[in-house]
Amino acid sequence: MHNIENILASIAICKILNIDNEIIRNTIKSFQGIEHRIEYVCQFKNSKVYNDSKSTNLFALRHALEAFPSERVLLICGGKYREDNFSFLDDAIGNVNKVLIFGENRNVFLEYFQNKKINAVTFHNLEEVVKYLYENEVYEEIILFSPGSSSQDQFKNYEERGRKFKSYMI
Repeated sequence: MHNIENILASIAICKILNIDNEIIRNTIKSFQGIEHRIEYVCQFKNSKVYNDSKSTNLFALRHALEAFPSERVLLICGGKYREDNFSFLDDAIGNVNKVLIFGENRNVFLEYFQNKKINAVTFHNLEEVVKYLYENEVYEEIILFSPGSSSQDQFKNYEERGRKFKSYMI
């Protein structure tokens, strides 16, 4: 849904600017997406892996979860601590089957997901999370790396965090 909304908005702008339909069609067909924004990374075991490292707040995390409304999701989240209203996620977590949490705010995320009766496991850092993925079965259709938090607890920025995640997964 996320990309469909973006495509529709782009088409509307192109129509206002009188851009030819064939140019619009070819551009949409060739568009690969934007790095770190619900970016397809690879197939891992039986799951599709997505990097949404740009997800630096709960609004972005919610939006990423809403992009997969019918697939079972293994969510990887966490990062720098900041006070947030986690109830904002309530309507978006119905398809989350398991959560792997790392970073400074891992215990806050853990408490939220445990209260929602969602299986959650904490780790100190992203490398430990990925090691867990390699050593354990993955039953979810989607592995979604959408931290919902700033990266500065362990990384310089979200780009570094996202590239590190991709390097671990590929």
